[in-house]
Amino acid sequence: MDNFKDRLRTLRKEMNLTQDKLARKLNYSRSTIAQYERGVRTPSNNFLIEVASFFEVSLDYLMGLTHLDFVKSNDNLNKSLIQALSEMHSKKFYYKKNFSQNVAALTSEIGKFLSFSAQNLESLKTAALLHDLGEIYLPSEIINKNEKLTAAEFKIIETHPKLSYEILKNVDFDPKIKEIILQHHERIDGSGYPAALKGDEILKEAKIIGAADSITAMLSERPYRKAVSKKEALEILIENKGSKFDPEIVEVCFEIFKSNFFDN
Repeated sequence: MDNFKDRLRTLRKEMNLTQDKLARKLNYSRSTIAQYERGVRTPSNNFLIEVASFFEVSLDYLMGLTHLDFVKSNDNLNKSLIQALSEMHSKKFYYKKNFSQNVAALTSEIGKFLSFSAQNLESLKTAALLHDLGEIYLPSEIINKNEKLTAAEFKIIETHPKLSYEILKNVDFDPKIKEIILQHHERIDGSGYPAALKGDEILKEAKIIGAADSITAMLSERPYRKAVSKKEALEILIENKGSKFDPEIVEVCFEIFKSNFFDN
């Protein structure tokens, strides 16, 4: 780690950031950043993770084990692939244009309210972008049906979290992201799918995406119904607080509703 101070300084200057600006971005004091850059303080694991996520480099690079250009090209390739997969899903269903991107934006906002680290926010965003990917294998006549689904058709719809998981299970990224995707339709009262998990059996990130997915769906027009108003969506959210949705997440969503986030 002897050269970490040099790598941190180089990354900061490449983005034209002062120590003050970087400190604010990472939620540290300027003196802490200065100490790291002078080499008088050894970086903690949490700090390394946050720096790696913020500058889009790997921990190996920060520790001097690999070259920056290689890391950045790999990171950019991975992000491009994730974006391409998300867009491929959106294009199959005309009414879902930008749906996963909108869910990802809302999940990120919720994660920030809950003080998620930069690394966890990135994982949350990735899971949100890919959470419905399995729908590409579902029959278009069911997905695009302009009337209420039958019980049998809804059972088919319920397979999409597992399908998403199966598509991604051999992809080389954080296994937790795959579990978040698998669980995003679980509900804290056990009424969700595919495993009818309850309460703390469900990952916090999956609960966040579940709420964001539901809200975004309610505010979106579908073949079988019109979009609901912000007021109606909020009422439904509050009605299901503590049953379908985690109370803390509902409170955060309420705060976001009070802002102009949903008007963008």
